[in-house]
Amino acid sequence: MKTKSLKLILVSIACIFLSCNNDESWKSYPLADSSYYKDSVRKLNEAVKFNKDIRYRKSLHPTEKFTFSESVDIFKSSDSTSDVIDIVPCYTKILVYGDPIYKDNDLWYYVKDNNNHLGYVNSKGLAMYHSQNTQLGYFLVMGIKEDSHFEEEGIAVIQRISLKNNQILESLYLSLMANRNVKEISSSSLRTIKNKFNENTIIVYTTSMESCPGTTVDCFIIDTGTKLQILAQGIGEGEGSWNNSATVYIPLKLDNGKVMLVANGEIDRNSDTRLGTLRVYPSPKDIGVPIENLIVIDKSEEEKEVDEDGNPISNKDGSYKVSSSERSTEFYNWNGKTLTKLKTLKN
Repeated sequence: MKTKSLKLILVSIACIFLSCNNDESWKSYPLADSSYYKDSVRKLNEAVKFNKDIRYRKSLHPTEKFTFSESVDIFKSSDSTSDVIDIVPCYTKILVYGDPIYKDNDLWYYVKDNNNHLGYVNSKGLAMYHSQNTQLGYFLVMGIKEDSHFEEEGIAVIQRISLKNNQILESLYLSLMANRNVKEISSSSLRTIKNKFNENTIIVYTTSMESCPGTTVDCFIIDTGTKLQILAQGIGEGEGSWNNSATVYIPLKLDNGKVMLVANGEIDRNSDTRLGTLRVYPSPKDIGVPIENLIVIDKSEEEKEVDEDGNPISNKDGSYKVSSSERSTEFYNWNGKTLTKLKTLKN
């Protein structure tokens, strides 16, 4: 038995030796530094990474997004040339797993649709914002109008959609620039439709561009249940020695129960870290309206003096010399349905 095993081992070694000395056989085997070998390893690594990424994403708790284009393709991979797994109609809820993937100047989401198809969707086909009111039978969805270009006459739109048949009940069109985002203020005392946590909600749409003049616009939108309305618009823009701004003060109910007029309705961004205080507008006297219903817009436009090179000229105290300045403050009352201008103070 041992003799037979030994013979088999010797025969195997001989076969290996002969094959290694066979020039034709050796030439057909890819060398470690060959392009064939490297390409195979690259494809294997990419496949392993891709599978690991998918397994990781599937393990995450999904979030909800809505489609916004007329039809949205779900691709096999984050590439518009890959196979289309499914086509999803407009205003359809899909589940998103994890953060978007940035590839070839596009953002891609790994998603699952209502048919349990898993794949990738280009972010251009998805809404920026959505909220749902099952009691009143509609949901709000906001996105970019198709074929819209922000450098020309771009348009963003927020729509009220029927939960019953996905019909558009109302559309509110807004300006669109290169950058945009949407968030909510949930601690306002202004009367509006409450969210699922029984909080008054204001939608804040921000759009901006860095080209001259650099501009940022904050649009404050309120939902009365029957109508979408723009409460106010804040702006910050400037070029060289000129700047223009409009700061919107929204009444917020703080944790201690006190209501204060906070700049842009943002507690985090508008705090003075040196003093530990909020950027607030002092509660006006003799205005005749409770602070809970009040909106204040503080406007300012300023032109600085410049030298021959176009640089602003400084005073001895470090401030800039101003050639012209204009300031005003506007006060508005929101009664839950309509916005009324109370008065304007010139400063």
